[in-house]
Amino acid sequence: MLGRSHRIVIGKHSGFAAITSLLSELQLSVTAEQTETILARVRKHAIEHKGRLPGTVVAIWHDIHEGSLVKGA
Repeated sequence: MLGRSHRIVIGKHSGFAAITSLLSELQLSVTAEQTETILARVRKHAIEHKGRLPGTVVAIWHDIHEGSLVKGA
């Protein structure tokens, strides 16, 4: 079947909904506060590294998720 395929591209202009959608698609749970933190770090990384962020969102999610587990312990 032919047709358009859609994908989410994450970069410095990405918003809250894009991050939420991507993490949901990857079945990664996140709070609104964590999403804001991820978004800020994604934007900073995109500006510093001038390009797309393959795998960066997931790496940031892991970092934040592990940090919240340490705080909760």
